[in-house]
Amino acid sequence: MEKRRVAVRTLVETVMLSGSLSAMASSARLLDGIRGHQALQAVALDGARNEVSVSGTVSSEHIELTVYGRIDRLYGDSRVEEIKTTYLESERLLSGDPQHWAQAKCYAFLFCETAGLAQIDVSLTYFHLDTGEITTLTESYAVEQLGAFYALLTERYLHLLETEYVHERALREDVRQMAFPYPAFREGQHALAAQVYYAIREKSALLAQAPTGTGKTMAVLFPALKALADGHAAKIFYLTARTTQQEAAVNAAKLIHAPHLRAVVITAKEKMCVHDQPICREGDCPRAEGYYDRLGDALAEMNRLDGVFTPDVIRAYAAKHFLCPFELSLDLSLSCDLIICDYNYAFDPRVRLQRFFTTGRNGFVLLIDEAHNLPDRARSMYSAALSLADVTQTRRSIPKQQRKTPLYRALKRLETAFSAQFEGFDVPLSVTEPPEALTRAVEGALDQLSADSIPADRALARQLTFDLSSFRFVMDLYDARYRTLYQGGKTTRTITLFCTDASGKLAEIYKKCRSEILFSATLSPFVFYRDLSGVKAETPFLALPSPFPPENLAVYHLSLDTRFAAREATLRAVTESIRAFVSARRRGNYLVFAPSHAYLAKLSALLREMLPEVTFLEQSPKMDDAARAEFLAQFLPDATGITLGLAVMGGVFAEGIDLPAERLCGAVVVGVGLPQVCLERDVLRDAFEESYQSGFRYAYQYPGMSKVLQAAGRIIRTETDRGALLLIDTRYSLSDYRGLLPPHWKVERVRHKEELAGKVSAFWNESNA
Repeated sequence: MEKRRVAVRTLVETVMLSGSLSAMASSARLLDGIRGHQALQAVALDGARNEVSVSGTVSSEHIELTVYGRIDRLYGDSRVEEIKTTYLESERLLSGDPQHWAQAKCYAFLFCETAGLAQIDVSLTYFHLDTGEITTLTESYAVEQLGAFYALLTERYLHLLETEYVHERALREDVRQMAFPYPAFREGQHALAAQVYYAIREKSALLAQAPTGTGKTMAVLFPALKALADGHAAKIFYLTARTTQQEAAVNAAKLIHAPHLRAVVITAKEKMCVHDQPICREGDCPRAEGYYDRLGDALAEMNRLDGVFTPDVIRAYAAKHFLCPFELSLDLSLSCDLIICDYNYAFDPRVRLQRFFTTGRNGFVLLIDEAHNLPDRARSMYSAALSLADVTQTRRSIPKQQRKTPLYRALKRLETAFSAQFEGFDVPLSVTEPPEALTRAVEGALDQLSADSIPADRALARQLTFDLSSFRFVMDLYDARYRTLYQGGKTTRTITLFCTDASGKLAEIYKKCRSEILFSATLSPFVFYRDLSGVKAETPFLALPSPFPPENLAVYHLSLDTRFAAREATLRAVTESIRAFVSARRRGNYLVFAPSHAYLAKLSALLREMLPEVTFLEQSPKMDDAARAEFLAQFLPDATGITLGLAVMGGVFAEGIDLPAERLCGAVVVGVGLPQVCLERDVLRDAFEESYQSGFRYAYQYPGMSKVLQAAGRIIRTETDRGALLLIDTRYSLSDYRGLLPPHWKVERVRHKEELAGKVSAFWNESNA
């Protein structure tokens, strides 16, 4: 029989779904709840014991289930007490919450079974966090009554596990018979797939660099599913840095012939919500009211199906059953084999999928796509910023007649405490101490903002609540790898709790999983990504060669100074070089990658003046998914003229997009991608110099060159693609930068635009011969 374990609380919450969605409690309130619970347990009473462990085992046809938990307080052999903290008034607690009673009754039954008791008293005690009032409800039960109730819950849970068991066996049979979905592996693809399977089987990690065109997605997902079928994984998470990268995983999952594979794509709440502002609680969203009463029917219907549940599919079922589509995707994920989602849902402590990542080692496999993004993304997840302007704007949104309310006073106190932090400082400034004096004011404002009814603007209050919760949460994480940044003028002041290195936080998540596979086209230098991604020092690194003939990509280097101080002086020369590069063929689609939006705008103006016959596409700072799709749709094969796309290095069009064959024939990269010099980057430089003795390289050079390689990787996507790349910057002549370029690139240095035009023309003439 297959052995499973479930906590009493999880058992109850799974089989007794009912009621409405509620907004997530703030971290301050969650902390208050823990403290309140502990305070009540700390009261010494004769014969009372706290946190008494109990367990029991039940079985079905294929499953042996151990139910376990801890009794909050046990009074001899006579009474079991379950303690809950609350903000509800005592009159609303007259009968107690059914789920709370269920937990208490399960603990009571398990204790009676162990102690051989015929009956016992069961108490449900509520501790009011604001007033300190204690409300205790007590009922007496015979063990037969408790046993019947317990059997009802465990039978329902075992039924779910049996359904899951049948699905798992069917999927395993599918995958064992599953053939690779292409006629043959590409060069390097089989080696990558073998290493991925080995790492999962051995419960280890892998860093894999596979050049664009290797077929990384399939080479990683296919062996992961094989490992799942062989019992080496409980669930697979395919994690991406951008929504655009999820499409490749969805397509691969659909292409793999495994009829019983069940996959779900989890998309951000803001994108899934049917309202302009997602506020998930009764009274604000009708879909939140009675959500759990309707959820069971929706899940029962969806769990009879297999395949990939995309956001559109989830929205359709959510509409049918009048449910929140985002919450439905989360609840559906529990019964899925493959979960495709953003990094946030595994790593960010504020939005992490608690249902998966709060327990101990869980058998999950993390497939981390475009893993070169992980260090920066992880740092942002464990950082938090607070703006004085946001506090002031929220306070001023309170109507004048309500400016004596507790919320108004709390926000005013927060503003005063915030401004006091800047006294005696010359900003911008970085310090190693947290702003402890702000804590009380932050918690006071949070308490008032968390009230059911507030007089401030809802959208402003909601954002400020999130910011304050994040700030308070990160304050508790503050350690030697944090700095406090003070920035801005008198009305634009911000305080940032800045995480300089999140590798330790990532390592804690990895400990809960079976295996982590980090893969990208750009994971060099290996030591840099190993240090900052949280994997163990002994983690192997697999670097695959390009699967395509090196002569298919012509790489040219033109030495023009594009450093910030020289950009104005060389702008026209850069523009003329781009004109020479794209005009040498007279037709085709090209991308030009600029170091910033400001530079891109100047480049665009000059290029449009020089090339009036060219069709221009330009990335704007805030493009939504539809605008991005429209941008890429203009890159058509068999172009008769020239289409020139202008984009920012490191942006949405520089990685994770696929424009094979004639949809893209060339790219220009202006600069070496270094991040803009700022306080944050300088703080990182100093911290990395102290930790790794590589301050400038880790903070500026390596992240910058990763952007260059990602942008260049858009050109050659298949075995038959041919294309040209132009690198513009003096620094490509330096060994420190040239040594970071792929070894298979044959870089030709050109002295001026005329020589460039001649060489590019010759390359295309040779291609057409």
